[in-house]
Amino acid sequence: VCGRDLKLGQLRRDFDAVFFGLGRANPVRLDISGSKMRGVRQAYSFVLRNTSDVSLASPPVYVHNRSVVVLGGGETAVDALRVAIRCGASEAVCAYRRDIGDMTASTREIDNAIEEGARFLTFTQAVKISGNAEGDVTAVRSVRTVPDRPDLSGRRIVSAVTGSEFDIPADVVLVAYGFEPPKLTQMDEFSELFFDNKGFLVVDR
Repeated sequence: VCGRDLKLGQLRRDFDAVFFGLGRANPVRLDISGSKMRGVRQAYSFVLRNTSDVSLASPPVYVHNRSVVVLGGGETAVDALRVAIRCGASEAVCAYRRDIGDMTASTREIDNAIEEGARFLTFTQAVKISGNAEGDVTAVRSVRTVPDRPDLSGRRIVSAVTGSEFDIPADVVLVAYGFEPPKLTQMDEFSELFFDNKGFLVVDR
């Protein structure tokens, strides 16, 4: 255990550099109204369950004859669309807040998804999950977006268009907003490490 069996101070004394290769283990959660409704699930676990033999603690997601909306624009989002179609979804729609050319998924994968029947709604930002009295998802309330000024990386951010709200019918919502780095222990000298607002380790030169 880091901080108990493995001391950061000892590592720094014994080695010239310490590399943290912790990966991104935790999926980013949906943080809008209605995100706790039945039918809102993580896309990664949905893809894993239907493409591998891995054992998962979370219950399965059934999409046969159901409308599926995938939120996100990476490889996992596109994988979820294609898996949903192969599992018999009546519709598989990807809602992405930027243009399709800004998606981090490969162009080939996107083209393959479209060929299989997936639909892409670009410049679309989910703002609320709507449901019925039983707590089941019925729609993804969304707004149109437009490109705005570039951020520090040079990538253009987007802004919501006032009065552009619309609903995307949905029975299942699969969240594919990427992954966060796991949190390091605060024991020992690990508590002295600094992280940015995204949870990434901040280092000097």
